[in-house]
Amino acid sequence: MILALLLAAVSACPHHHSGDLVVATPEDIPACLETVDGHLIVGTDHAELHFPHLTDVTGRVGLTLSRSGRARFPRLERVHGGLEAELHGHAELDLPRLEQVGGPIGLDFDPETGGAGLAGIHRHTAGLWIFGGGDLTGLLPRLTEVSGTVFVQPTGPVRGVLPGIRRVGGHLVISNASHLPVEGLAELERVDGGLYLFGGREIALPRLKVVGEALAVRDTQLRSLAAVGGEGSAVGALLLSDNPDLATWPSHLEVAPNRIRVDGSPSLRGTGRTQKARTRKETAKRRSSASSPEATGSMR
Repeated sequence: MILALLLAAVSACPHHHSGDLVVATPEDIPACLETVDGHLIVGTDHAELHFPHLTDVTGRVGLTLSRSGRARFPRLERVHGGLEAELHGHAELDLPRLEQVGGPIGLDFDPETGGAGLAGIHRHTAGLWIFGGGDLTGLLPRLTEVSGTVFVQPTGPVRGVLPGIRRVGGHLVISNASHLPVEGLAELERVDGGLYLFGGREIALPRLKVVGEALAVRDTQLRSLAAVGGEGSAVGALLLSDNPDLATWPSHLEVAPNRIRVDGSPSLRGTGRTQKARTRKETAKRRSSASSPEATGSMR
């Protein structure tokens, strides 16, 4: 009799949802829901949606919150697919225990957004996209490593963007860098792909040592490369465009002479071995041109 009652209670309050689940009101949330075997799509512009027992989603999670909408996942730990969150107005998102996201993370926030927290993620194995502005201090405060590409495009002044990031396994692209605080990316040590900085002020990179591919800087006040000049530093290529002069060149920074391109007004002045090699190569090229048959004929 007791067993029958327990079975009836469990069947009346299922812990598992098979298939995609769409939630727009509190009534759409199964009371005992612990796992979703599929995608979870959540959207509201005013309601507070609370998932008190949910721990695992096998698909992706898509969140669209606006106005005063709120979504709280106090126990969610794993999302095996991607995570997409779009917050507008004074919306709030709380994911304090989320540690694992198997697919890309895409975050789009208005500057006035109430807040979002993904404090449990330390490492991410896919890509990361951040759009919007405002105070993002509590967004990913403990994230130290991303294996994929990271794309950051502020649409207004932002604070607290990836304060602990140390390594990016793919490319790191920052557009509209003028909206970032100068001290942004202060912990960044290595970018295995390319590092691209567009449209901003001088960016502090005090710990950066390695850029596996191109360090490309355009219309950004990167006054010096001394930040990447420590022993063991390496940059695959250097591409500069529309920048102020680089008054210093770190002595330990190694860039092959044929991997340096400077367009517009910048100039490089310094004591680096690579810069010296570049100067020697340009001198040899001029001499070679001057001694060529074409040049000799013109002189005659």
